[in-house]
Amino acid sequence: MEHTAAIALGSNQGDRLKHLHNALIKISHIPQTSLVTQSSLYQTEPVTRDGVDNTHIPSYYNAAILIKTALKPQELLRALEIIEQDAGRTTKHDWKPRPLDLDILFYDDITLNTPKLTLPHPHLHERAFVLVPLEEIAAKWIHPVTKKTVAQMTKTVEGREGLQRLSW
Repeated sequence: MEHTAAIALGSNQGDRLKHLHNALIKISHIPQTSLVTQSSLYQTEPVTRDGVDNTHIPSYYNAAILIKTALKPQELLRALEIIEQDAGRTTKHDWKPRPLDLDILFYDDITLNTPKLTLPHPHLHERAFVLVPLEEIAAKWIHPVTKKTVAQMTKTVEGREGLQRLSW
């Protein structure tokens, strides 16, 4: 059975563009998976977390993609984690600079809450750097919990004006 998933891509360490290009190639080579479309590339500033000084953290390059896959959500997550590790990522739960960050935003219209994976992504509705690229490729996708479209969520998210569109 084929499923549609939306994935956020981000990088703010090393050759950011190269990391994202390599990730796109590797994702398209995941067994039983194909790349459907990709958003524009955006440059964004790091999110401030609980008063932490982020002025020394490099800006991010962000994008979103849609894929078709026969993998189960947990299998897809594992494949993405391997791609992150191959790029030099050492831990998933930090707010430090990282060469590659891949997050499953949506997987069809399922909801899931496990220790390793929550679907839809629990913070996607709060993040302009996720919603703006995602809106380009999936504006009508309906969040299965909030029942809002990506376009509706993008209109109200803070920080969307701060994103700078770049060329791939």
